[in-house]
Amino acid sequence: MKRTGILTGIVLSIFFAGCDIVESPYLETDTPVWNGRKILILDFTGHMCGNCPSAHRTLSQLQENYPEAIVPIAVHCGYFGVVATSNPNQPYHYNFNTGVGLELGGNGFTNYGYYNIRSQPIGVVNQLIPEALSAHDAWAGNMASYYSLFPEVQVQITPVFDESDSSINLTIDVTAQIVSTRNLNLAAYITESHIIEWQMDYTQSPSNVQNYEHNHVLRGSFNGTWGDAINTANAAITRNQKFTKNYSLKTGTDWVPENLSVVAFVYDSDTKEVLQAEETHVIE
Repeated sequence: MKRTGILTGIVLSIFFAGCDIVESPYLETDTPVWNGRKILILDFTGHMCGNCPSAHRTLSQLQENYPEAIVPIAVHCGYFGVVATSNPNQPYHYNFNTGVGLELGGNGFTNYGYYNIRSQPIGVVNQLIPEALSAHDAWAGNMASYYSLFPEVQVQITPVFDESDSSINLTIDVTAQIVSTRNLNLAAYITESHIIEWQMDYTQSPSNVQNYEHNHVLRGSFNGTWGDAINTANAAITRNQKFTKNYSLKTGTDWVPENLSVVAFVYDSDTKEVLQAEETHVIE
């Protein structure tokens, strides 16, 4: 019995010693795994909002941390988005406002838009309802419930820029990944980055920054503020079913085609949850 006990002790010692060595690669189970669900962030901003650059930096940091998962749109609107002067040599003369942006966020004087924007910066993460508005320091936390989800639909954007008339012809394919009876809408927006204009920034001295780089700026929509219905009356959608939409849009005279992107997103028209978003440069 004594020899048996000694042998058992030796075997257990070898076993536990072996358990201390874990060969790579390692799987960190506490690290969230991204499964392809992209996250739309609407940043309600304004060029005369001195705190808004902090939200711009938050978006940039989120894109750096999650380079494939974030689809941002900067919506200029509200009190801080007004044009201060018509003199192009004076600060805040540039008009960032759009019809879509004003419908979403209002002009800050006579109306406050669908989202009732009364202070900025503020935004929504993957939810198209005013109740989802939050400060930029909450955006990362709001992403958590979506980041590891599998997408219910996939969105493919194919833009073609026509130099002859400065228009964009667009094909969007939406492919269902699961069986569903959701009522789905598809919205297609156009954004522009690398716009150099004035911006108030309270972290700078002087706070009026002349050569500020504005990115992800909403320029307009291919199919209105709320887009087009993919299905209605809870019509059944089968797995791998594809829906194709075609649109065209003439670009603005001051837009730079190389800096334009198409942002398309599919959302549940009942719950207003964004189920998938995609962003594609107009000219690669």
